[in-house]
Amino acid sequence: MKYSGIEWENRLGLIVDEEAPVALSLLVAFERPRERKEGWSSTLGLLSETTVGRFLVNANLLVERNWDVDADDADDESDGDAGEEDAADLDLDLAEIDDDEDDEARTTLGYQWQLLYRHSHRVYYGVQGIGELGKWNDWARRDDQEHKVGPAIFGRLKTADGQRVNYNAGLLFGLTDATPDYTLRFKLEYEL
Repeated sequence: MKYSGIEWENRLGLIVDEEAPVALSLLVAFERPRERKEGWSSTLGLLSETTVGRFLVNANLLVERNWDVDADDADDESDGDAGEEDAADLDLDLAEIDDDEDDEARTTLGYQWQLLYRHSHRVYYGVQGIGELGKWNDWARRDDQEHKVGPAIFGRLKTADGQRVNYNAGLLFGLTDATPDYTLRFKLEYEL
């Protein structure tokens, strides 16, 4: 394991009433990678969640802005697989897409969704999708967009002293030429 960067993330509850049909939150996040040539990124998103019986449904719309990227290094890095980073409590990833016109500052539109079945209070399983459409105001061609979908499992375990360990994992399959064929995600979180 190694340090890859620092990220600050905050979720502001817009509708948090348990009686409301949909919970809405606003996500605001900033990230500075360890490799300074990768610049900065910020994310602004609308997060939604609803429960239908034993199913949990999430849908998120995210706008990400990258700036202060070293254009020479960005050209070198954009030839291979796209990088990924965490977004939101759903622990889904948004992949970056190559943008030849403006490597130093770009604003992209992405989405995340998932449909999970609550097997118990400790385990949810289902399917999730992640994608990026390209520039927020000029979407990329379908084959140049990133779309992936696959099964996922989420859960939590209590420790002997009453604290919790949360985990989630997913195997996502690429649906377009610009998307990696397979993406394996795993996250482990220890709550104090």
